[in-house]
This record gives sequence, structure tokens and C-alpha cells, in this order.
Amino acid sequence: MKTIKLLLVWLWVVIPLGWGVLKSAQKSVPLFRATAAAPGGVPPAK
Repeated sequence: MKTIKLLLVWLWVVIPLGWGVLKSAQKSVPLFRATAAAPGGVPPAK
């Protein structure tokens, strides 16, 4: 019973954490694409 409870607690923490990391990584992709596309690694002016 302790093993199941421990597994559920870990899932309670890991699933939202993983979701947040995934969303942060997805939102950062355009930032890295803009930097890589600009000459000299400097982002273009807005």
C-alpha cells in the first residue's frame, strides 16, 4: 500500500511539472529560431 501511495504522490508532482517544462520549451523555440536566423547571432530589431 505504501508503494502505491508513493507512486501516486510522485505522479501528482511529476505530471504538472513535466507539462510546465514542455510548455516552456515550446514557447522558447521561436526565441532560438530568431537568434539562429540573424547574422552574428543578434536578434533582429523590432
